[in-house]
Amino acid sequence: MIFPCVLGAGERLFSEVSDKKPMRLVDTQTVGDGLALLTYQPARGA
Repeated sequence: MIFPCVLGAGERLFSEVSDKKPMRLVDTQTVGDGLALLTYQPARGA
């Protein structure tokens, strides 16, 4: 399961319309026993 958490300011990432947003995985960390922290950024040129 992935529970996205969007932080910061600027252009709205999730609008009222559920359009897909291309994202790129930029970092992974293992936390505790079997928990993965995944960091994504918007894909360039998207």
